[in-house]
Amino acid sequence: MACGRQFRAGETMTDKELWRLYQSNKQTITELAVIAGKSPSTIKRRLRRIVIEWEQPRLDGTGGFVHLDVTYWGHNRGVFLALDDASCRPLYVAFIKRETIADYVKAVETITRMGYTVRGIVVDGMRSLFDTFPQYKIRMCQFHMRSIVDRYLTKSPRLKAAVALKELMGRLTVLTRDEFEKRFGQWREGGNIRSTA
Repeated sequence: MACGRQFRAGETMTDKELWRLYQSNKQTITELAVIAGKSPSTIKRRLRRIVIEWEQPRLDGTGGFVHLDVTYWGHNRGVFLALDDASCRPLYVAFIKRETIADYVKAVETITRMGYTVRGIVVDGMRSLFDTFPQYKIRMCQFHMRSIVDRYLTKSPRLKAAVALKELMGRLTVLTRDEFEKRFGQWREGGNIRSTA
C-alpha cells in the first residue's frame, strides 16, 4: 500500500555504504546518483568529503608471499602497500612522502607482529632490499625486471641480440622458471631462443 511519500535512498545511505558501492562495487557517479535519488554533483560532493581510515585487518596466522611497493601521485605524496600474493588482500597501508628502507622494515615487522607468516617477499628494483631481508626468500617483481631491461634497450631495437632479448622479456610472465632460464641460456650463447614446440 502506497504511503504517499517518495522514498529516497540517498537520505538513509551512509557514507560508508556510498563509498563501498563506489570503490568495491565499481559503481559510476551516474549509477550512484540513480541509486541514491540524488544529482551527480551531490554524489561527487559527498564522495569528496568522505574520510575512511584504513584499518589493519586481523591476520589469522596464515602466510605467503608479500608484495611490497610504493605508488606516488604528485610530489611527496605516496602510498606504501603490502599485498598478500594469493588473495591480493592488503596487509599493510601507509601514506609516505618518499620511500626508505625503514618503511619496508616497518611494514614487514607490522605484518609479522599481527600473526602473518611471511614466506617470501616480492619487491621493486631497490637493490638494498635484498640485503635488508636476508632471512626471507626475496624476488624482484617481473614488471620491474622488464623495466630494467627496457631501460637498456631502445623501444625498437635493431641488433638481433637486442630484438631477441626484448622478445624473451616480453614472455617473462608466461614462461616457467625452467623454460625462461633455458631460453636465456640460449640467448647468452647466441642461439635460437624461440620455442620449437
